[in-house]
Amino acid sequence: MALSHTPINLTAYENLEIERVAKMTSFESNEINAVEVDNVGFETVVSQRVLTIPEAKRGVYTPVELGIRITNKMFFGIIVLSHAPISVMAREKVEVERVAYMSFFKSNNDNTVQIDGIQFETVMPERVLRIPPKLADTKTQIQFGIQITNNTANPRNFLLFAALPEFLQKNKQKVSQFGPNANTAASPEFSDFKLLMPRESITFLVEGYFEWFENELKFAFLRKDATYWWYGNFKSGTYSINVIYENPYPAWEQASWGDGIISLMPMRKQPINNYLPSEIIKIEDVWVGKIFTPPLEFYLIH
Repeated sequence: MALSHTPINLTAYENLEIERVAKMTSFESNEINAVEVDNVGFETVVSQRVLTIPEAKRGVYTPVELGIRITNKMFFGIIVLSHAPISVMAREKVEVERVAYMSFFKSNNDNTVQIDGIQFETVMPERVLRIPPKLADTKTQIQFGIQITNNTANPRNFLLFAALPEFLQKNKQKVSQFGPNANTAASPEFSDFKLLMPRESITFLVEGYFEWFENELKFAFLRKDATYWWYGNFKSGTYSINVIYENPYPAWEQASWGDGIISLMPMRKQPINNYLPSEIIKIEDVWVGKIFTPPLEFYLIH
């Protein structure tokens, strides 16, 4: 069967102010210049979208690379495709620094999920980990988390507070999980909220560690809400990790002040007392939901 493409528009602009070009060169999200059919994504790709017009001489030209990025999500069969067009701008003497960020967005279809224009990616900087020796207070510390990308056209607030790992064995069975256990409670602080502009990303990393406990290799994790979690028993071999990220409240307000630390609580319709300051910090339009990021493999070795 056939693939049919809608041509990509190429427009040359001479003597155009750099400020106008900068606004039109940001990488468009997959919702605009990609189409997905039967779990297969097809995306229009142009390696350079700000082009220098060649001189009007024979044999002088400006090469352009273009094509499609195909994402295979368990695809079987043949389809007929029509691409949504994207625009390309040509500009003389445009500084490379102004457009370098265009190549930042790279989807990794094995460990990302996108919902309503927000992309979540499982992140683990070190994926080959040494099992600690069986000695007291000997641990192997690791970092893991999520990268959040705002692929919408509007700014969004995100609360980087509640993240919890899940571990899978090579046979996809879950590693046993124990918790939560808490002796106290902790609330989000003002610094836990981040505003992401369109096309911006942020990486939210947390830490845990492997250690031996009663002759079993366990993973211990203290979440930011002051709850303890344990996982195990681990052995050498291949495992996967995914992250549960959630926030149930769209608006938060200042709950305490003083000592330089500002904690927040879910916003109530009515104030709990009449002694609050006249102007308190409020954060609204916070992303709400619960995400299970796709699993990412890592390896435990001796």
